[in-house]
Amino acid sequence: MKQAEFNLHSSKGEFYNSLFGMERVLIDSNEVSKKFSFMGTAHKFQLGTKNFQLRSQFQPFEKKEVTIRIIEDGKLIETKIVSLNKKQKVFWIGFGIITGISAYQLVEYLFGIMIG
Repeated sequence: MKQAEFNLHSSKGEFYNSLFGMERVLIDSNEVSKKFSFMGTAHKFQLGTKNFQLRSQFQPFEKKEVTIRIIEDGKLIETKIVSLNKKQKVFWIGFGIITGISAYQLVEYLFGIMIG
């Protein structure tokens, strides 16, 4: 699902992020980076003689936003903050509930082994 669009000189950039953590960066519809990440990562690519990074950062238990920073030759040139859509929010709520239940059951099991 497309999260953001940005311009790099005369090229069009796009950032995609799936519910399952697969991030992709496209420049002029050509994929230049693809990585798996739940909390964010750095995508490095070149455009002509310039070196770029697109850094994504996601804090699922705080603001429910993705922060995207675009860096050209070591210098921050743009920051975008993208709110999650409804499907992504539901996914993260479900993920939190399942993680909480699993952690509770694990602690209960380990506590039972130590006592019994």
